[in-house]
Order: sequence, then C-alpha cells, then structure tokens
Amino acid sequence: MRDGRKTSWRVYLWLSGAVIIAIGAGALFFSLFNTAINNQLDAITTPTPLNDGVRIVAPPKPVLDFTLTSHTGEPVSLSDLRGKPVLLFFGYTYCPDVCPLTMLAFRRVHEALGEQADDIAYVFISVDPQRDTPERLARYLEQRNVPFVIGLQGDEDTLQRIARDYNLVYEQVPDPNVPSNYLMSHTSNAFLFNAEGRMAAIFAFQTDAEIIAEYIRPLLPPS
Repeated sequence: MRDGRKTSWRVYLWLSGAVIIAIGAGALFFSLFNTAINNQLDAITTPTPLNDGVRIVAPPKPVLDFTLTSHTGEPVSLSDLRGKPVLLFFGYTYCPDVCPLTMLAFRRVHEALGEQADDIAYVFISVDPQRDTPERLARYLEQRNVPFVIGLQGDEDTLQRIARDYNLVYEQVPDPNVPSNYLMSHTSNAFLFNAEGRMAAIFAFQTDAEIIAEYIRPLLPPS
C-alpha cells in the first residue's frame, strides 16, 4: 500500500506540474497574441497626415464605362476623360450641406494644384435626374464658382448600372422644413481615378483638400 501511495503521489505531482506548465504557456501565448492584435489595430486605426479619411484602392480598380448628358448638353463618357486623373462625386444641386462643401473642397484642390490644376478632370454626377437638368447644373456650377467641374445628369438606368462600382446608395427622403419638397440621401465619398481610368482612391466626406491634392500630384504628368 505504501508503494502504491508513493506512486499515486508522484503521478499527482507530475500532473500538477504539467497543468501549471500548460497554463503558463497558454498565458504567454495569449499575451503575445493579444500584443500582436493590438499592434495591428493600432496600425489600422492611428491616422497619419496622408491616410486620414482616405482609402487607397490597390491595385487600382477598373469600373464600368458610362455616358451621361453634361451641363453643356453634350454626351460625356467616363472613357472620354482618360489621359487625365479624374476626381468624381455624386450629389445634387438642391443639396443643403454635403454637396456645397464638397464643391468648396474641389475648388480648394484646384487652387492647391496650381499650374497643374487643369491636368485633372473634375466631375459632379447628379443623383436627382428629376430636377437637375443640364441648365440647372450649369447654373449651379457657376454659382459655386467651380466652372472647371463637368456636371453630368445621371439618368436612373445608368446610375443603377454603375452603382456597385462605387457602393453608391441614394434615395428620396422628405424635407422636414418643406413638406412639399424632398431631399436626396446619397453616398458622400469622392473618387479618384488615374489617367488609365481605374479607381485609385476614395475620399471620405470632408477629407482635407490638401490631402486630396497630395494623392493627385503623383498621378499628374511632370510639370
């Protein structure tokens, strides 16, 4: 019986030691794993001067071509603009906030690019074809002091066809201030294309104009 007790005690000690080692190894693994995850999260969530509000599309993504009516009444295709980078935005002329601020950002980008400002095409596509005629688009761009922007009248069929490329969402919503009126809830990002017509970057609403300009400059021809 005494030998049996000794054997049992030895087995108990051995098992206890194995459990302690396993717990220690698990704790160490968890600590290292948790540190690695935290480091990855820090790298993702810590903004830097040139990624705040910006999503790089890598590699640049091809998108469906389209043809819409411009503010001058002429048809314009996305493919017509190849050879230049393109900064593109979806909005509407009755927009009370997002669109005027984005047009202001476009103007500041244009100013920031200086002598190379005309080496990029700027595009405003309406998501409100019921009201945004070419004539209204022309007046709107003049009033916003962005005559360099190409206004395009987005017909419903074309918008639906290309929506997936831009994660484009838009819908009519009641105007709380004018019951007989409506507003458009819409995607507020701006999209940058390289000279080959591929989407290269996506800018969140209110991304600083100088940051946008910094992403455009490498796509421009040498000055």
